[in-house]
Amino acid sequence: MEENSAPQQPAEGEPKPQVEPPMQSLPPLPPPEPSKPPCEDPKPLPVSDKMKRVAVLNVVCFILSLPVLAAGISLLCMRDYDCEDLLRMSEMRPVIGVALILIFIISNLVIYYGFRCLMPSLLAVVIPLMVMFIVGFALIGAYKIESRAVPDSPMWLKLRIGQSVYWNDIKECLYDTQICAELGFRTMGLTSYEFSMEKLSRIESGCCKPPSFCGMQYVNATCWINTRKSKEYQELNYASTSVLGGDCSTWDNEQNKLCYECEACKEGFLRTLQQRWKRLGVFLIIMAVLLIITHVLIFVSNVAEKQKT
Repeated sequence: MEENSAPQQPAEGEPKPQVEPPMQSLPPLPPPEPSKPPCEDPKPLPVSDKMKRVAVLNVVCFILSLPVLAAGISLLCMRDYDCEDLLRMSEMRPVIGVALILIFIISNLVIYYGFRCLMPSLLAVVIPLMVMFIVGFALIGAYKIESRAVPDSPMWLKLRIGQSVYWNDIKECLYDTQICAELGFRTMGLTSYEFSMEKLSRIESGCCKPPSFCGMQYVNATCWINTRKSKEYQELNYASTSVLGGDCSTWDNEQNKLCYECEACKEGFLRTLQQRWKRLGVFLIIMAVLLIITHVLIFVSNVAEKQKT
């Protein structure tokens, strides 16, 4: 018999065998994420360029305010110039010193807390700086008429020194300070040419020796002879008709007189005080301008940053 190659059909009533479905390939699992250390700090928020600019301006403003603080402290600790107190000057120096310290404090408070209220903070610092600017101009003599009422201004000092009630005390004070005696000791043994090459202060040149246009003969720093030749020299140069021409006849070789009554002596004393206060005035003007510009730039940068946020 030939074998039947056809598959045998299951008999009726028998269960059909179950055919397993083909296995489907599963997608590969993603690699596990690396575990973060538990103490890792969060990433800092990005800082805008405007915020960096504001920070730089704040540092610059703080550095600019340091000379203001130093000037205020030095004015409080500075002693009066020789015989300056005889002018019965007001307490201008300590007032300016305290004001500069207050400006330093206000400026730095605005730097650290001004972002909260921009416009009031700007006004709080700019108004004192404007007053500082105006006072500086008065001290350098920018206002010829108005500055007469400002203590220690050039016009105020000139009016005070021109009054005999003040000058009489000043010339006695100058004699007591031994300025001319020290000049004579320092230049002892010098020839006329060597003495003419000496660098003298304004007070030494105006109070301790006669003016150069008098043409007097040199003996030593505080002793000069008014010879006939020197008188002819004075007439030739019309010294007697000039404002300082009377100083030639005012000169006296007595150590307590010398040229203390000369106009040149008053001028030298006045110029010495004016130069001192003028330097302070220039400092106030420069610092006020720099601080105002810096605070305005900080204000503009803060406004731009607030609008952005």
